Amino acid sequence: MEISVSADTPTDQQEIISLPFAFLSSGIVPTKLGGGTVKITDSRIFKISTTVAVAEVTVEPGALRKLHWHPSTMGQVDLEDQGRVTVFCRTEYGQYIQLPGG
Repeated sequence: MEISVSADTPTDQQEIISLPFAFLSSGIVPTKLGGGTVKITDSRIFKISTTVAVAEVTVEPGALRKLHWHPSTMGQVDLEDQGRVTVFCRTEYGQYIQLPGG
């Protein structure tokens, strides 16, 4: 198989990928909601991330996050303090989890 190189072929990495692969959510102004704040990072502001979005949710002490559903896998990281979460599977059973900080 022969590969030809045309004048249109980029020779510099910056020409090949012009979008950054890192994004600092610390620059996002959080949206204030009842019981906490949220920062959304998705392809609207992090252009290279076309299949993954992140919601940084801060829940104030004593507040609750509404019951919601994820049809696919969800990752969760508890960065500070501690919290509790109940996870319901597709059965009548749920699992209560205590999340330590960090």
